[in-house]
Amino acid sequence: MFEHIREQWAAYPALVAKFALTTGEESTMEMARGMLANWDVRRD
Repeated sequence: MFEHIREQWAAYPALVAKFALTTGEESTMEMARGMLANWDVRRD
């Protein structure tokens, strides 16, 4: 289950980045970059 959550957590920023490329909105791309920079899900 943990791996599935991790995959979904990583996929969302990639979808946001794809949307930003489609629309050309730099602010959306910056948001996606920030999400990707902090995407790791910790195991506590």
